[in-house]
Amino acid sequence: MIKIKSRFLAVLLVLAAMVFSGCGGPSTETIPGADQRVVTAYEDAVAHYQKHTDLADFWGISAAYAVFGDEIQDGSYTFDLSAENSEQQGAVVLGLIMMGENPYDYQGEDLVSDLAAAEVSGGFAIPVFYFLALQAAGAPMSAETEAAYVDYCCKQLETVSMGPDIGGWAAVALERYMAEPAYRERIAAAIDGYISVISEDLASGTMGSTGISAGCVVTGLTALTDAGLSGYDVTKDEPWLGEDPLAMMYDNLMNGEENVSSYYNSQYYLEFVDLYQVLYKSEDMAWIRCGVNGEKLRDLMTAGEALAAENPADKTLAVALKAAKQLTDEELSASVPSWGRVYYDLYDAVKQYK
Repeated sequence: MIKIKSRFLAVLLVLAAMVFSGCGGPSTETIPGADQRVVTAYEDAVAHYQKHTDLADFWGISAAYAVFGDEIQDGSYTFDLSAENSEQQGAVVLGLIMMGENPYDYQGEDLVSDLAAAEVSGGFAIPVFYFLALQAAGAPMSAETEAAYVDYCCKQLETVSMGPDIGGWAAVALERYMAEPAYRERIAAAIDGYISVISEDLASGTMGSTGISAGCVVTGLTALTDAGLSGYDVTKDEPWLGEDPLAMMYDNLMNGEENVSSYYNSQYYLEFVDLYQVLYKSEDMAWIRCGVNGEKLRDLMTAGEALAAENPADKTLAVALKAAKQLTDEELSASVPSWGRVYYDLYDAVKQYK
């Protein structure tokens, strides 16, 4: 855990709890009626990421964040995103956000502006992760750009052109928009199309493993559950309960899968832990939870105000705090914030006092 000077302890209490805390691990108390495989996989993930603090890729970061949240930003975890190719900048930015880095000024580069300027195109899941990263960063998007990303993700659900795997991730990218009047009907139709396909073939083995494909589908169903939709709980709703994708995922995680690298274990961990957090902890999924939101900014403003009172000569902090205070309640309550730069300016101004 990062140590701070005692005279700042009270001042930084909110920020420490929000960004820099990390002691022990999440509670794994008995949850009545819980699916034991989900609980056991969660506990295994807790133990794994308490021990393995060198996060070597995007999936490892995602799984560790799913377990510990902002605690992985406390300095005890290292990370390496260099293995991501140049086209996967969405995953890179999302990984940096989960690690507590400022994507608007990372090693002197504004990575968010680079994403925002990119076209809504690319193979595999590139646009999906661009969209997830832009949302998490609270980047302003034009109506046209936002609509293009929503349409792209809907098409991944409807056509399953790249298999059910990408459709599952696309459902996470659409989660914040499912209640938006402008997109509600379009997304609902896309979900219906996706469900009609995967209910017949839940694990197509698109990525060379039926278990991995099933896990991606579970991620999509978990996103629908996280969005408040009923009928998509894989531990109790049909046809998912009868198909039981968790059995295949659990066996592969615990016992390994022939001809499939253990590299994918972090993906299984993410899928199980996200499910655990949504079903039993009423928490959001990792790729959603890591993003900026009004509650986080309000907490940051509380810490900033206390620091400003003790450091009146800090003009950078004063300017950042003023900009944050100018945001309206409507802006702060937006499901997809567009004021991420304001958040990160204040975040950096406060973070220097840790």
